[in-house]
Amino acid sequence: MFCENCGAKIADNDLFCQSCGKKVELPAAQNAQPLAAPAANQPAQQPTNENNFSNPSQTQTAVAEKPSATAQPPVSSPYAQQQQNPAPQSTQQFGYNPAPKKPPFKLNKKIVIIASSIAAVVVVGVVLLCILISKANNPVNKMIDAINAGDYDTAESIFYSNPGAFTGNTEIQELINSKVDEVKNAYRDGTFDYDTASEKLDDLDGLPLSSSKYISDAREYMSKLSYSNKYFEEAESYLNNKDYSNAIYYYDKVIKDDKNYETAQTQRTKAIDGIRQNYLDNAKKNFDDGEYGYAFSYLFSGLKNDYLNDDEKLNKQIDTYVDEVIKASDNLFNEKKYSEAVNTIENVQSYFENNSARYEKLDAQIVKFNTEMPTLLHEMDYHDSDYFSRYQSGSKDAVGNSYDSDNVCTITTSKYSGDDDSFVEIYAKDYKKIMGTLAVKNTTGADAKGYIEILGDDKVIYKSDTFTSKSKPVNFEVNITDYEWVKIRAVSLEKKEYDYLHIILADVELYKIGSSAPDAPNTVSSEPASEPESSKAEESSKAESSKEESSKEESSKSETASKTAEESSKKSS
Repeated sequence: MFCENCGAKIADNDLFCQSCGKKVELPAAQNAQPLAAPAANQPAQQPTNENNFSNPSQTQTAVAEKPSATAQPPVSSPYAQQQQNPAPQSTQQFGYNPAPKKPPFKLNKKIVIIASSIAAVVVVGVVLLCILISKANNPVNKMIDAINAGDYDTAESIFYSNPGAFTGNTEIQELINSKVDEVKNAYRDGTFDYDTASEKLDDLDGLPLSSSKYISDAREYMSKLSYSNKYFEEAESYLNNKDYSNAIYYYDKVIKDDKNYETAQTQRTKAIDGIRQNYLDNAKKNFDDGEYGYAFSYLFSGLKNDYLNDDEKLNKQIDTYVDEVIKASDNLFNEKKYSEAVNTIENVQSYFENNSARYEKLDAQIVKFNTEMPTLLHEMDYHDSDYFSRYQSGSKDAVGNSYDSDNVCTITTSKYSGDDDSFVEIYAKDYKKIMGTLAVKNTTGADAKGYIEILGDDKVIYKSDTFTSKSKPVNFEVNITDYEWVKIRAVSLEKKEYDYLHIILADVELYKIGSSAPDAPNTVSSEPASEPESSKAEESSKAESSKEESSKEESSKSETASKTAEESSKKSS
């Protein structure tokens, strides 16, 4: 037989399952059999315990003394002990089945939680209802509702009907202050005009518990906003009229809470741009006119302006003009206008602080000029005879050229004096070459002849070709690196009375050792001089006439040669 509960095998005489302890249900046929009479010598039935179990000790003793015919071998499990208990067997034999004990009642946890929650909600609802009823009847809450509704008369009536209810209360004043803030913001944003906002503040000021100080501060705030709006309008008017300084002054008075504040800041920047542009325009006008000093003066004045202090754009323009002045001075220098080149730099340099970067940049240009600039003959200290003259600008030579620079001198020969009496001598130790133009002056006598020679420490280092009253100008370039004293001397080849040779020394220059000017050749150099612009057209015309005459002569010579060849041929034949 097997247990109906766990399926374990059960012995025929077991009343309970050895595995799970479930009571064994006997078949109906077995229950219907008559009960056997107890043996004569069988001990009296022992009382059973609550679970219908016999006392194990007693049962075991009885069984030991008089074993039953159906007794099983002893086993070690509790169920085996129960099997040997005669009480259940006896009960079975007499047909007694004890009623099963009912399990204790258990509550469902989910039902308990739901019920508790519903109860809590009900309790909270009742409490809230009581609170709401209490608040609705509270004078403070009634006054708050009236103020929020804008019914200030009712609010005032509630207060004076229940003055004691408001003792120590701060809610009303905080509410009134918040209403004051709403009015301020509405005026700031343009929702209210000034008069409407003022009336709203008057109404709030009349409420009990209102703060006079808070409302007074609000009125002052609105007043500042009102003035700020007017300042913005003034600034706009000045900006339109290009009165930039006044425009900036009023834009600066627009407060941050003004709705026009951001616009005012943008317009202020435009006004500053206008001020800057005025300085830049005035500087440019003067610079373009060659008034460099005035140009820099305008720019430096702009840097001192309160709104342009150390302005980046003005400083950048100053640097640009410094570079352009240096470039202009280089152009003058290349045109041999040396003094003008130096003066241009020096005049501008006076506007800058000593040792500043710009000052040093200009000073470097002057140093360069001092190194590169040749010394003009008419500027040098020298020894001379009565026949040497400076400042002969405007002199004209024999072929019509005019020499109009400042650096024009003349030297004249005389039959009454020796050659050493017609000269100019200069100290030239620091110079490497002398160069210039030699031309016969148009006042030279028709039969005059002579030449120019240059001596280095009394040694002839240059000798020109012979000049006559019709000679063309020539350029010369002489190396004088190794000499201290250089002498230019006019030598006459004719000793006729009053037959003078006048030589123009035009643009004679001496270049310093260390300058970038090319060195003069060691040999004597002399070449036809370039002619002044004023004489080029005239010379060109003369050249064309000369070409025509030469062409005619060549044609005539060719014809003559041809005839001679023919005659010779005839004679030969």
